[in-house]
Amino acid sequence: MPPEGPVWGADPEIAKEAKQLHKLNADVAFSEDGLALEFAARHEAELRYVAAWGHWLQWNGKHWSRERTHKVYDMARNVCRDAVERGGDSKRLLSAKTVAAIEWLAHSDRRHAATSEDWDTDPWLLNTPGGIVDLKTGDLLPHDPLRYMTKITAVAPADDCPR
Repeated sequence: MPPEGPVWGADPEIAKEAKQLHKLNADVAFSEDGLALEFAARHEAELRYVAAWGHWLQWNGKHWSRERTHKVYDMARNVCRDAVERGGDSKRLLSAKTVAAIEWLAHSDRRHAATSEDWDTDPWLLNTPGGIVDLKTGDLLPHDPLRYMTKITAVAPADDCPR
């Protein structure tokens, strides 16, 4: 409920409208769409969905890899559990239908959407456990999720590695 006090209680009509607006905002926040937006905001840096492949990819700090364990579904469950803690209806929010809807809606969120053409595009960059080697210059660059690299070598170059 909105806080009581001088702002809410000064005029009964304003207080009534404020409480209705608060409930409306809560209803939107606890809707499947609202929860999918919350999911996307939480996980935009670490998850991508490629519709052509029908798969989620997750950033692990060094490269993107296909998520094969339904972890994304579990992440959606966590969003629902948190919504219940904030006062949402547990029977509806904790249902498999709601969790699946959140994960499904997140597929199309632009923060997660990627195409198959986005991945592994620069043939002159070699992703290693120690960083990304620019094969033109020999420079070792930091890992970067925005380079959309899915491949990684088993070893990193040594400090004194010749070009």
